[in-house]
This record gives sequence, C-alpha cells and structure tokens, in this order.
Amino acid sequence: MRKIIGNLKFKFLSLVVSSLTLVFFLPVLVDLGFTQPNSINIGSYSFDYGFPSRPLQVEPASLTSPRFVTQVGGVSFNATATPAEALSGNQVSLIYNSSREDGTRLQVKIRDQLYDSLLPDWQLIPIAKYADSEYSACVSLFGEDTNDSAYHIVYHPAFDNTLLGLRLMQADIMFFDLGEFWQLPALNGETILGEGESYSDSSTWTTAASEISEAFGGDYFQSWVLTDEGLGVNISVAENNEGGEYISLGNRPYYYFWKLDGSRVVPVSSLTERIRTALPFVQEYNTAVYGAAMNTMRFSALFRYVKQTNPDSWRSFLGQVSTLAPQPYVDTPTRWSFLDASIHPDEMIASKSEIWKDDAVPSMKFQALHSK
Repeated sequence: MRKIIGNLKFKFLSLVVSSLTLVFFLPVLVDLGFTQPNSINIGSYSFDYGFPSRPLQVEPASLTSPRFVTQVGGVSFNATATPAEALSGNQVSLIYNSSREDGTRLQVKIRDQLYDSLLPDWQLIPIAKYADSEYSACVSLFGEDTNDSAYHIVYHPAFDNTLLGLRLMQADIMFFDLGEFWQLPALNGETILGEGESYSDSSTWTTAASEISEAFGGDYFQSWVLTDEGLGVNISVAENNEGGEYISLGNRPYYYFWKLDGSRVVPVSSLTERIRTALPFVQEYNTAVYGAAMNTMRFSALFRYVKQTNPDSWRSFLGQVSTLAPQPYVDTPTRWSFLDASIHPDEMIASKSEIWKDDAVPSMKFQALHSK
C-alpha cells in the first residue's frame, strides 16, 4: 500500500536555501551508532532484512489513478517500443549468444542483419523476466508491513535478490537525501558493482545535486513515480566510434510528481517538467543508478515489442535467459528503518486504513513535503 511520504523524503531541502554549501559540500551524516550485521549501507543509511520478502505484483494503470499511485509509488514501466520508420515492417528477433563477452551477448536481428546491443547479463536476465510478466511495478517502499517505524521494501519477482533490484530501489529514493545517495550500496564496506560499472567518490556529484535541488523550486507535492508513461521508445540503428552498428533505444524515464485533491490525483506538472529538464543532472548525480533504471525502461520496452510481434523468437530467447542466474547475487534488503528521530513517523505516512478503498482516497493526514 502506498503511503504519503513526509519530511524524510526531503530532509535536505530545508537546508538548501540557508546553507547550500553545508548540504552538498559537508553533508550531514546520521549517527547510526552501529552497522547492523546482514545489512546493506548507502552512505550513512542502513537497509536490512527485518521484513519478509514479498512479491510486488501490480498491473499497469494510469498515473491519475489514486489506487495506483498510492499503492505503487516507486518505479513502474510499461512502454512498448516501436521501430523507427527506416526499420518499419521488418521483423525483429532476439538472440542470446553465450559465447560472447558479457555485456554484448544480446543481439537483435533485423532484415537478416545482426546488431549488437550493450546490456550486461545482470541487467538483461531480470529485465527479460520482468517484460514477460503482466506487472509493471518494479519496486516500492510500501509493502504491507510498512509501519510507523520502517518501510517495507518490496520488489517485482524478477528483481528480487538481484543487483538491478537494488539499483531500482535507489532510483526511487535518490531525492530523499542528495547529500548521501550519490553513493552506491556497500556490503561489509565493499561497494557492490556489476559488469560494466565503476565507482568513484569524486566530488563532481555536488554540482549535479545543487542543480537538482534548485529545480525543485517551491511547488507543493506529495510524492512521485519514476515512469515511462506517455513516452515512445524508438528502435533504431546507430554507429559506434569504430564504425560498427548497434541497436539504439530512445527516451529516458522521468519522475512524475503528484498530490491529492480529495480523491483526485493532481499532477504537479510544473515540477515534473523542471525535473525532466534536469534529468542530465540526475544521471550525472548517480550514473550507475539512473543508467540502470533507463536500461530497464528501454530494454523492457524492446522485449515487449518482440513478445507481441514475434512470439516464437521471444519464447526461444526467454527460454535461454530465464534459466540463468544474474551475477553478482545480491540479497535485496526488505526494511529501511526511519533514522531521524526528530521527524515523527505520523508526520511522514498516512495510516494504512486511510490509503485507498475502491480507488477513492479519503482525506489523508500528511505533512507538507515542500511548499512556498
């Protein structure tokens, strides 16, 4: 069930106007006192396994549906790709070539021509399983055990216990604390990386964080969804620096901001558009996290297209990859406890009984996230 998030999601924003340098150049750390065993850390935040792992199974719906936005929140993709005009009318097939180097094993066949596609197995395998399902929600902080002291993190079954699931979870929470979530998750002090990823603790994130914060402005909103609603994902062929050709997929996911007016979802369009304009800074802020979300959106759209238009190829491709286990294996965390005792949980979430009923949302208690 989706709750309305309060000040935790934007605790850094209250400091931005008065002390931008403090927030981004000397980020405030939360004193945990200890690091729980069997936990994953992102900066000073700890994510553990205190709640059971339960599947997130939510079918796609409009972003104007109160039931959908209050239940899913998080990350949700549902686009189906379409070929560019130059490729229109040609059957598209997928091939998984296990003999090739990881990151280049997915090949796309169009007009009897094979094209490379850059997607590492740790992303390819769960994205294929995700695209084959009827559910669009990827991850949510609002599993059924979310309570007044902790979020219950739930994942689409394809992303449960995968590195990609961990990346998508962070794509949802990045705006909670821009002073912290430029970092990547670590286990026992070691940063968790997949094939093709690298990590630097460079201070270049600070400029991007400042730009993102400025883009938020003064609009009042209640929450957001990272989505591809209304986007077209174009399948085209591009040329790399060596003169070779590869499949290019267009567009990138955006954050949709909303608030409630009684039982009606009201888009906060001005904020959505400003953050869309700032997406290059979001990508610069945390390239690995936003890049993983972008790949999930783009390639799930490609896979849905092939599933619809060339089911024989899809079944053959899925039969190959569905038996594979993405590496590295990651136990995705299921609980994020509220760490800042100065923010009372009652100010952060609505009670479960008030969230939704028959797609109608009654008056809800919440603390304003950000207002003029």
